[in-house]
Amino acid sequence: MARVGACAATALLVLVLLVNTATAVKPRSCWDFATWGNHNEYRSCEPHCHNNACNQWCYSACRGGECKFRRNHQCCHCYC
Repeated sequence: MARVGACAATALLVLVLLVNTATAVKPRSCWDFATWGNHNEYRSCEPHCHNNACNQWCYSACRGGECKFRRNHQCCHCYC
């Protein structure tokens, strides 16, 4: 009986970790993402750096959003 409970707890933990990893990849509402691009290839740009490309990626990835300069780098901000 204890083994079944331990297996269930382990399975639940693995499931939570997988869901958390999967949701962390895709931008969500009201969040800022410092890395952006199809393969997260852009990071820590100056305000003018890749602005149009960032806005285009952010708008499509968030279903609305724009890039903003925050905490000394450009990030994709998804609207709420």
